[in-house]
Formats: sequence, structure tokens, C-alpha cells
Amino acid sequence: SRLSSDADVARGLFQCLKYRVVLEAQAALENSGKRIRVLLALEGALALVHLEIKAALGVDVVEFGR
Repeated sequence: SRLSSDADVARGLFQCLKYRVVLEAQAALENSGKRIRVLLALEGALALVHLEIKAALGVDVVEFGR
């Protein structure tokens, strides 16, 4: 939510990475060929401090309610 702290948003970016890796491993084991995509949904804009983390982790962010 828009009330989330910077630490919460950073944690969310890392959680997206975690879920993506787990889902990719599961898809590989099942040989499903599924394309995995994760999104971090934010109520508001991503702060500049998080742009480097977002880029490094390759996480997509969707901003709502701006």
C-alpha cells in the first residue's frame, strides 16, 4: 500500500525474485516450458532508491493510484 516503508518495498522486490526462481525451478522440473513472470504491484510510484534493485533483480513493477 502507499503506507509501506522503503524497507517493505525493497523486501517486496526480493520476494518477487524468490518466487520467480522457485516457479522457474518448478517449471523446469515439470518440463512444462512455462514462461514465468512476477510483478510487484505498488499503490503509488516506485522510489528512486529502489530503481537500482529493480534493475539488478529484473523485477517488473506496476504502479497504481498515482
